[in-house]
Amino acid sequence: PLAAMHLQIDNIMQCRSPDDMRKLGGELLSGVRRATHMVNQLLRMARFEAQRQPAQEVVDLGEVVKACIGNFIPMAERKHIDLGMARAEPLQVFSDAEGLAVVFNNLLDNAVRYSPEGGRIDVSLSRSRDRAVVEISDSGPGIPEALLPRVFDRFFRASGPETGGSGIGLAIVKAILARESAEITLRNRGDGSGLAARVSFPLSGAAVT
Repeated sequence: PLAAMHLQIDNIMQCRSPDDMRKLGGELLSGVRRATHMVNQLLRMARFEAQRQPAQEVVDLGEVVKACIGNFIPMAERKHIDLGMARAEPLQVFSDAEGLAVVFNNLLDNAVRYSPEGGRIDVSLSRSRDRAVVEISDSGPGIPEALLPRVFDRFFRASGPETGGSGIGLAIVKAILARESAEITLRNRGDGSGLAARVSFPLSGAAVT
């Protein structure tokens, strides 16, 4: 991102047309936003890796997920994407609410970013035996099966640069969930119309409602 920004600044300094300057200024602003997002993700990754086991409490999973969905409603509306809850069983887990918010924000960011104009994203909360399950299903292009094992690697991106991702988000998700005794799987939907991210947490004692 920094190399691209240097090039954009050089172009602006040589530009004489106000229209061209506005266009190049918009490109530079986009580059700054991408760099800022990457730095924030790197700082978040470093913080979670250095942090000891965080304080945990009984967390209402539905409240966390709904708050995260609310963060992405404006972005989804700009792309005319139908984003909402398809199923919401009342579930509680013994966990770190801040870490869970990072997990679902990253997964929803990917879903909205990769879903096309007029797409659909369904979020569901359900119980499967002794586990709480959150699934985020989008209508994007999916991921080639051969690349699925690599999507949690740092800086790996299954798509081109036009989507603006940093390639760090899923690595952060995996790091957080590993300390939560939680599991995440990504799979292409059977109807070939997108990707489904499934996160499951253990339910125990007072965390079951």
